[in-house]
Amino acid sequence: MVLGGAHPVMFYVSYLANALKPNTKYLSVVGSFGWGGRMINQLSDNTKALSAELIEPVTSKGYPDNEDLESLDELAQKIAQKHENNENVT
Repeated sequence: MVLGGAHPVMFYVSYLANALKPNTKYLSVVGSFGWGGRMINQLSDNTKALSAELIEPVTSKGYPDNEDLESLDELAQKIAQKHENNENVT
């Protein structure tokens, strides 16, 4: 995060994805912050035109601890499970 918000490059990527409206089914955010914590809200607001399901984001304050790493593992499992259950994937 930069000054309590999303990094400018990530903000731009979310803005571009929102404008292009790719055919995506799932969306999530992984990030860290030092202070503040508006990154998730900013990126969620910036991708409202996408019809993707938001999978619970994972954030950590500073360097990730064991709990944060476990949350990342859970997110990866959720993503894999959703793709395994998706009948439209070729």
